[in-house]
Amino acid sequence: MRTLIIGGTGHTGRFLVRQLLDEGHHVTVVSSGRTAFDEEAAGRADFAVMPYEEMLADGRFDALLAEKKPDAVVDILQHDARKMQRACETAEVRHLVFCGSLWMLGRPKVVPTPEVRQTECPFDGYS
Repeated sequence: MRTLIIGGTGHTGRFLVRQLLDEGHHVTVVSSGRTAFDEEAAGRADFAVMPYEEMLADGRFDALLAEKKPDAVVDILQHDARKMQRACETAEVRHLVFCGSLWMLGRPKVVPTPEVRQTECPFDGYS
């Protein structure tokens, strides 16, 4: 399966990228470039640098979808679900998954969890 992962250099993304590669999938990682690409995935995955808001506005993401022809797109950043869905529908992507890490907000105290910090995050690097 060809999978494109947006936010594949963070805590959740690195784990997912490695798991998919180990299972034999073709993976493309899209990152803003603020976090280094995973050295363990280097040479096994394709990497693209493009800030989320810009890539949806200037057509670079549409071009990447046309080039890579992913079966699935996993959006860990979840910035603009409507634009992402439209881009994936246009490119005939079969699966669009929005997935994120709530750990950046600390351990939840209520469900559903609102997008505000409830406790200190147990992992270094989240702000």
